[in-house]
Amino acid sequence: MKPMLIACLAALLVLALGAEAQTKRAFIVGVGEYENIADLQKTVGDAQGYAELFGTDLGFAVTPLINPSRAEFAARFGAFVETITPGDEVVFIFSGHGWSDGAENYLIMADAPREASEFQLKTETMPLTAGVLAQLKARTPRLTFAIIDACRDYPFDSFTMNAFERGLVRTDVSEGTLVLYAAGSRQKALDRLSNTDTSEYSVFTRVLLPKLRNADRPLQDIARDVKDEVRALARTINHVQRPAYYDELLGDYCLSGTCTPSGLGPGLDDDTRLWLDVTRGPRSMDAKTCEGYQRYLAMFPDGAYSIRASRLLNTPPCGAGAPDIEDASRITGSTAVRAGFDAMGVDARRAPATTRAPVITVDPATLPDFAMFRECEACPDMVVLPGGAFDMGSPPDEEGRGDDEGPVKSLVLKRFAIARFETTWQEWDACVAAGACSAADVEVAGGDNGWGRGRRPAIETDWRDARAYARFVDGRSPGGYRLPTEAEWEFAAKAGLKTRFAWGDGAPVCDEASRYGANFRACSDDQTRPVGSFPASPFGLFDMHGNVWEWVKDCYTADLSDQPRDGFAKTIQGCPFRVLRGGSWNYAPQVLRSANRSRSSVDYRNNYIGFRLARTL
Repeated sequence: MKPMLIACLAALLVLALGAEAQTKRAFIVGVGEYENIADLQKTVGDAQGYAELFGTDLGFAVTPLINPSRAEFAARFGAFVETITPGDEVVFIFSGHGWSDGAENYLIMADAPREASEFQLKTETMPLTAGVLAQLKARTPRLTFAIIDACRDYPFDSFTMNAFERGLVRTDVSEGTLVLYAAGSRQKALDRLSNTDTSEYSVFTRVLLPKLRNADRPLQDIARDVKDEVRALARTINHVQRPAYYDELLGDYCLSGTCTPSGLGPGLDDDTRLWLDVTRGPRSMDAKTCEGYQRYLAMFPDGAYSIRASRLLNTPPCGAGAPDIEDASRITGSTAVRAGFDAMGVDARRAPATTRAPVITVDPATLPDFAMFRECEACPDMVVLPGGAFDMGSPPDEEGRGDDEGPVKSLVLKRFAIARFETTWQEWDACVAAGACSAADVEVAGGDNGWGRGRRPAIETDWRDARAYARFVDGRSPGGYRLPTEAEWEFAAKAGLKTRFAWGDGAPVCDEASRYGANFRACSDDQTRPVGSFPASPFGLFDMHGNVWEWVKDCYTADLSDQPRDGFAKTIQGCPFRVLRGGSWNYAPQVLRSANRSRSSVDYRNNYIGFRLARTL
């Protein structure tokens, strides 16, 4: 046989084997919890929705990645790219922060710095076209479909670029590629339509997901419809958001491999196609969350199905019979509107010994200030705090003051929620049982120290354990669960006062029924107490003074001179120490003061260290 013929046959064999080995692969990233910049509420939920769709419904081999650092992203994405063979179908999805220098768009991972030069940001964030898309192109897949929802709020402090403030910029794509953005060039993408919008997904994702389930429909048709429907939804609140897509696919392309006209059968008008899109499928946008009917009416107010959509919006669970905001305090079991510590009374400020707040069915962002809520069975009891202006730190003449408590800084915080209690063993053990938290190092360090578990605070937990628990809770009820920032913690501890403690300047005493009660060296019995053993603060919070030190998000610095004025976490590249707040059972009263600060390395454990969660609203 001639050498040329042998070579040709060998090449044909390689192509045949490659075609037989073709597969569908998806790399899906959701970044909601950032170490140094503002967290995002819907991104992790978006990523989980896409992962379920592509993995369960569409048969893709899915590589999910939640809250990765840049190094972790690079390693995992590099390994993913190595699995791609010629002719594969590849999907890349990113939901999180992004920025643009006007020419390239960059994806921001969890450890991005808050303050950096433009040059530093380009090295510490991931370029989309020159990085992600170029690596995928080099593996010659048959299809590259990228979904980018990174056109959100400006996250950085130290440099300002008009290009980013107005959103991302258009992308040049190669043959066989379709890139779909949540918003058009220099536009901002919405997480939600209003404070009463309870969808688990962003405005863009809630429209796109049900359409992608119709795998017989061309991606180009889906992209066109998504543009119009998201634009119509955004216009209902006078916002401009119209998704953009850049298409270099050769002909129609359907995820099923076989396209049918319009994907829903031939001859259907736009009205009927949208109605079927809204109401079909087990996870479509139906009456469970009600956005589907709202979306239909926004597009077709006089459509063939508008009367039915309106009726469904006015019956449970969308309308009549659904809990309203005024009912929220009765549902949550708490109306702890701050009226001053004395006015509340000791009994009203004591924690129930075993009961927890019932799970709510409303958006916590709609609850009144100081209302208590719990979003899921695995979620902690939370209290809504109003935010606003406050002075962080202590004055030079405060008794017991440390050098790192000044200078006093005037801050303005956004509204947020914080856990009513420190995280308990009961809550931690549920995370371990779910495989989301690791018990090994905690137990080696001493576990519960023989004091008992249940409603005692989880101890021997380091900063990474606290972060793992926050991710576990946020996975059960996506909404921005995280560690509090140092400013948020001190705002919560001070409870609107400028005194040493939440009750005033007087030191705590050992009487558990006293308004000044706290758990500290003089009355500790040399161990932790069950959370809520002492009276609450005017904000309805327990154990802000004593019991266990609590990890917060910030990097420790020697004073407050560079404290961010918006209450965000203070960050340093390669941060060696994280902040601890609140004092503990084995410290003197002066250490329990609201403004007192301490520090430890992220892997430090002890039987006087625990944590509590916060939640973005």
